[in-house]
Amino acid sequence: APSTVNPKGLPLKGFQQKAKTPYSQGYNLSLQYQINSQLALSAAYVGSLARHIEVNLDPNAVGELLPTGTTTASYVPYQTTALSGNNVTMTAASSSYNSFQVNLEERAAHGLTFLTNFAWQKTLTNARDPLEGDIGAYRAAFVPGFGIGRDLARADFDVRRIFHFSGTYNLPYGNGRAFGSNARGLQQVILGGWSTNFVATVQDGQPFTVGCAVATGAGTGCNANLVPGSNPYAHSSVAHFLSAAAFSTPSAVTTIGQTDFAPLGGGPTQVSGPPFRRIDLSLFKQFHFTEQFYAEFRTEVFNITNTPNFANPTALNYINTTNFGQLTATRDSPNDPREIQFALKVYW
Repeated sequence: APSTVNPKGLPLKGFQQKAKTPYSQGYNLSLQYQINSQLALSAAYVGSLARHIEVNLDPNAVGELLPTGTTTASYVPYQTTALSGNNVTMTAASSSYNSFQVNLEERAAHGLTFLTNFAWQKTLTNARDPLEGDIGAYRAAFVPGFGIGRDLARADFDVRRIFHFSGTYNLPYGNGRAFGSNARGLQQVILGGWSTNFVATVQDGQPFTVGCAVATGAGTGCNANLVPGSNPYAHSSVAHFLSAAAFSTPSAVTTIGQTDFAPLGGGPTQVSGPPFRRIDLSLFKQFHFTEQFYAEFRTEVFNITNTPNFANPTALNYINTTNFGQLTATRDSPNDPREIQFALKVYW
């Protein structure tokens, strides 16, 4: 019987009434030009958008700005249920992706094949994955005039610029190659059967949010402001990837229900993390004993320059500058350091 249920302290769980079906749209325009019989260039605009993305919100959150120290229990819609642990799924978020992409491709010619591409792109969203905190929580999801729409920012997986260069090259000496029939004796042994392939990647870092070092209101979130004219990456180093002087705490809420949203600070993802750079290289050599019997020796070098690719900093309290913005981890552990491996295969 409902009369025997005491809702006091129970968390609220639910799904939006009249939920809308999420959908996405994609579009592109591409131009291609064949420079010669092997070399081709293409340029494209590629975009997409998504609407009615599902997000998880706290339905028992405050609906107005409150000064710090205010007891929020009197300003939430469900005062007899739990003040935490609440969750409602709503189809209320959206995203957009826009990019300019260029590809230059060399098809097999004189033993060389390569592909190089560059993408300049941007992904904006106000969706939040509950399993990720890289772009911060909503600042004031149910405050009229603000809502989740004001938290539209770069997605945490957004990478502004990406450059890839990859290819293969077969030295034109050896069995079945351009100068194979002319290679004899020592020349065949030294020059014959060599091949290489490589992949080089250079890309910008992924964005993250610097929150407020101190609370500016009760029951709402806050992001740090970027100081006008400052460079957040000034004197960047492993010890301090970001400059603490580039961030400031917004003013505090002074009046219950005020419509000046300055205390909520700036938008999410004000800054990006360290870039990613990596070159992998492989060398192959075949030794032909007969037409059907040969061996292949292979050397593979991963991260040939031994470049560390650091993850985003996690110490983001810009008031305590001792370790603010310190880089303490790498992005692709345990595959970070240079690794060299050898292999020998026999074919028959």
